[in-house]
Amino acid sequence: MSGMLTAWVTELMTGAPINQATVSISNKQKETNQQGLCTIEQYNTENDERREVQKKRKVNNREHGILVVAKDDDLCMSVNIYTDASVLNAYVWHVFNDRGLYKPKEDVHIKGYVRLLKVKGEAKLPTYARGTIDYTIYDPRGQQLQQSKVELNIYGAFDIKFTLPDNVNLGNGYVTFSLPDSQSSTTHYFKVQEFRKPEYEVSSMVRPTIARYCHPIVDEYVIATCQGKLFAGGYLNDANIQWTVQAGTTTFTPPKRSDYIFGRAQPFFCWFGNNNQTEISYPEKYFQGKTNNKGLHEIKISYHGIEQEPRTTIVHALAAITDLNNQIQETKTQFIIHPCTYYVGFQLSTNYGKKNKPVQTKVIVTDIDGNLIDNILIECKVIGYGKERKEDENGLTVFEEIKDEQTLAVVSSNKDAVNIDYTPKLG
Repeated sequence: MSGMLTAWVTELMTGAPINQATVSISNKQKETNQQGLCTIEQYNTENDERREVQKKRKVNNREHGILVVAKDDDLCMSVNIYTDASVLNAYVWHVFNDRGLYKPKEDVHIKGYVRLLKVKGEAKLPTYARGTIDYTIYDPRGQQLQQSKVELNIYGAFDIKFTLPDNVNLGNGYVTFSLPDSQSSTTHYFKVQEFRKPEYEVSSMVRPTIARYCHPIVDEYVIATCQGKLFAGGYLNDANIQWTVQAGTTTFTPPKRSDYIFGRAQPFFCWFGNNNQTEISYPEKYFQGKTNNKGLHEIKISYHGIEQEPRTTIVHALAAITDLNNQIQETKTQFIIHPCTYYVGFQLSTNYGKKNKPVQTKVIVTDIDGNLIDNILIECKVIGYGKERKEDENGLTVFEEIKDEQTLAVVSSNKDAVNIDYTPKLG
């Protein structure tokens, strides 16, 4: 199978396009232009024997290759460069319903569009499908509810309506659609549930509504309150309540300071996973009670002390209220506990650096409202890790870990950020 590929090669640090870089894939290679671009046509991703097998089976296949880029002594690769092979006309479906969730005895409306993608050269041109669609409706247990046909209109669209039985099974029902002449089909799902309208509403809050800070020796507390009110009027009194209180570390960025990093930073190249090994999650606490004649219930949440590494903490208080009919509704409130009065934020001019070349960094000190604070001593410790090539006692090459640690001190300003330049010694 052959394909066409366009590659764009740029410098990692600056993003500038790379000229005359050699781009190779499979049996083809080409050099980039001044914009860092090159296009490779008719490159093969499979051998002739496999291609013949696919033709006999008449199936679409997806092959991948490895892209290699070389420039001077630098080389990088990108794997799984996919090429989709499709030489067959294909039908595509788009089906949707009006609500998604239904009760027994309710009407279900389903509409859909069918297109025929005809291959013309290297393009697939959509056309309106024609014909009659057979459809069968099933309940969540797979029992057939109805079977019928519907004619596609001139725009390749269809619209059906059916009523769910009173004794229909609850769960995920589905409808199968098929075009018999084309051997094309699809399945559409919908939910069936028996539910009641809630007879009451719940809400929650914490007080006092002030900023909260950790203290190393003094206990502090917050009152969490929940309330249930009947829609018909009055309060939900003498109702059972189950409280769940959970606390854990979180991140906090003062208002209007989103361009700075506060607290422990997560490397940008670790966005795809949770690499914060210092995250703390405290054990959940459970409390039970009953609402009073005003539908209220309160708990007192106490906290004290500071972790070895001060971190912002968020506390969630979830209240589940159950009425006499065993209807359960939940309400959740939360509050933040700050580890200190001020926050230190930093901003790097680049995510990459070079050995013996200064890297510019901006540092600020703010309160929890984002206001700059003046005359605060800031100590910045920059630590770099690397490996150094050496020979051991037997003359073999080994790599020893080395560390570059620098400590810089500046004083904050309430006018603007303070600039700090440090020079990496490793690289």
